[in-house]
Amino acid sequence: SVDSDDGRYTAAGRAALFARGSFRGDYLFTVRIDSEEDERARLFRDIRPEELYPIYGDASHKAFDAQSRNRFYARIDRNGTYLMFGDYLTPRSSDARRLGSFNRSLNGLRHHYESDRGTADAFVTRGRSAQVVDEFPGEGVSGPYTLSQSDGLLNSERVEILTRDRNQPSLILQIEAMTRYVDYSIEPFSGRLIFKRPIPSVDANLNPVSIRVAYEIEGGGEEFWTYGANGQVKPTERIEVGASFVRDEAPLGTHEIMSANGSVKISDGTFLVGEFARTDSAGASSGDAQRVELRHRSNAVAFRAYGTWTDSTFHNPSAGVGRGRVELGFRGRAAIDEKTRLLGEALRTKDRRTDGSRYGVQIGVEREVLDDVRAEVGFRRAEESAIPASNATAGATPNETNAVRVRVTGDVSSNGSVFGEYEQDIVRGDQRRAVVGGDYRIAERARAYAQHEFISSFAGPYGLNPDQQQHSTVFGLTAEYLKDAFVFSEYRMRDAISGREAQAAIGLRSRWLLEDGLQLDASFERVNPIKGTGTSDATALGVGIEYTRNPLWRGTVRAEFRTSQTGEQLFGSVGFARKLSRDWSMLGRSTVSVFFDDRIYERTQLGFAWRETDWNRWNALMRYEHKYEKDESGLAPEHRRETHILSLHGHHQASRVWAIRGQWASKVARDASGDLETTTDAHLFSVRNTVDLTSRWDIGLIGRSLFGEGFSSHQYGLGAEIGFLVTPHVRIAGGYNLFGFNDEDLVTGGLTDHGLYLNFGLKFDEHLLGLSGSSGEAGARDE
Repeated sequence: SVDSDDGRYTAAGRAALFARGSFRGDYLFTVRIDSEEDERARLFRDIRPEELYPIYGDASHKAFDAQSRNRFYARIDRNGTYLMFGDYLTPRSSDARRLGSFNRSLNGLRHHYESDRGTADAFVTRGRSAQVVDEFPGEGVSGPYTLSQSDGLLNSERVEILTRDRNQPSLILQIEAMTRYVDYSIEPFSGRLIFKRPIPSVDANLNPVSIRVAYEIEGGGEEFWTYGANGQVKPTERIEVGASFVRDEAPLGTHEIMSANGSVKISDGTFLVGEFARTDSAGASSGDAQRVELRHRSNAVAFRAYGTWTDSTFHNPSAGVGRGRVELGFRGRAAIDEKTRLLGEALRTKDRRTDGSRYGVQIGVEREVLDDVRAEVGFRRAEESAIPASNATAGATPNETNAVRVRVTGDVSSNGSVFGEYEQDIVRGDQRRAVVGGDYRIAERARAYAQHEFISSFAGPYGLNPDQQQHSTVFGLTAEYLKDAFVFSEYRMRDAISGREAQAAIGLRSRWLLEDGLQLDASFERVNPIKGTGTSDATALGVGIEYTRNPLWRGTVRAEFRTSQTGEQLFGSVGFARKLSRDWSMLGRSTVSVFFDDRIYERTQLGFAWRETDWNRWNALMRYEHKYEKDESGLAPEHRRETHILSLHGHHQASRVWAIRGQWASKVARDASGDLETTTDAHLFSVRNTVDLTSRWDIGLIGRSLFGEGFSSHQYGLGAEIGFLVTPHVRIAGGYNLFGFNDEDLVTGGLTDHGLYLNFGLKFDEHLLGLSGSSGEAGARDE
């Protein structure tokens, strides 16, 4: 384009390319180039159900095959090996590489090599981003959980649900990766995370559950390099070795992570794994970590022995282990005969920074006394130093346990069981533990569980002491989710919205299939300390229902309540999508969080889509959004914010050669802080008339206006344009704006200022090149 303003001329242009195809038979390439760089571009561009229009009124499936925050993307694939430039995730940790893992979301160059003997990865990037890792405990509710940094790069987050060992919290028993929009959503600019199901504080075995979020933030200063490589090789069928190296050259100090690992298959069912890692921060402090694990499983014997050692100066947030820890353990069983098993367990946990430590051993015998009844008797011995091994036993050390335990388990049917357990210290009468519980398979892939425990400890059975006592009650559902394609198919609404968009917009992670198309999610947990300090009383209750049977509508509703010594919290959400007629469809959703210390967060969206099915003359999209935020708790400066947003886009094909497009967008915001209250508003009206004079020539007339300050301020734009289609892929247009304006928030495009402009458009895609494939951002109907 060429624009004139007061005799001064500026020139601008834009070119874009997307292509995909194959060459030499087994090579597949994808490339995207855009000459215009969007400074607000996000990592891993994808559907945005929280932004833009909630519903578009068709069942098209949208895919983004060339995800890159940069203006350039390229990828070449061949037989599992690829080289790419764009947005990527560094390789996730594996069973062999944990201490040396490096989990980041980056934009740059990555190479992956794969063969029968092993794999290798290498990556390099240059930028200003740094990683932040937040971990906070689950609270038995879906949210909101607030990140420590609200300015994280959109879509850069990795969200995981961690289950830690209650006896050794530094050890992670399970990592469950969450998928954006399917399992959670995150509000831009506020950093509030909301899940599609409640996140418990403990699992079915009372192990603590936490949420770990790793995300990128954009720093200032000069750009710097981050690069690394790792590989795994199998020199023989029984041996595998690997190594990794990462270097982050941040201006405030370089950071390196190096690791080596090896695993040996000693025999069928027996594996030995070892790993060493070192971190070095600008040469000023370095720290080492080691781990070793021996596993064996057979019909008669099964055991796992492990050890992890970390220096207090070892620093790798992706490793998931604490600094300055020693964690040793053994768990095993051996069959004595067909009905009897010998059980054993041992652990040692130590804080190397304080020398606080705890050790414990447990032995027991389990026997099938009746066809459906098993009984176990055992003895537990544990001891903790005067310096606590963890914060959970602060003020309750030293302590010692010498306890006899009995457990009885009975199968009530092929789908469920109940159990009772009692443990009593033979030296201290006030050190005991009692548990009752059970589980039941209520559907093919869903299980309900319940458990109540009384224990003289805040740190698990190996930390029994006379100074702490608490009751814990949990009830919940677990589910084995199928592939996303199956989940999405449940949410698809005929001719109105695809399954992926519907599930992302209003779906729940319901786990109990009551009947076809009707699912339930329910949870309850309560922790009630009755003696000791360091933990608080908390109760959480939640229930959610989703309906997906009718092809014309989908609905979800959820309510959760939590109370603790820090306050009470209520969370609710509702979602509804409906195919109103052949032409009309709608989607509405709302979430609200109420904290009883005078904090409220509410967001409501309502969208309509009009697609004239028979004549295709009228098409329109409408969106209304309401946001309300109030914080008078004293935790932050008092404020109240309320925002109303209304947007409407319409297109009318008046005749074969005449088309009218219009937009109306309004935003009104009220912000109150203390006694000061301000109101801001903006309103945009735009109309474009286009007439095809011939198959190649067209003319257009464009008018627009922007109002603000209660319509007291205004700006207008009026222009005309004539265009010529040189080829099916090339269009040239010239125009003149008698007067105009530009607003980055409401006006898209750079041809709205006063003056003369020239527009040159080139459609350069795979069809022009004669290649196979389809555009990565095109909507293709999945009917």
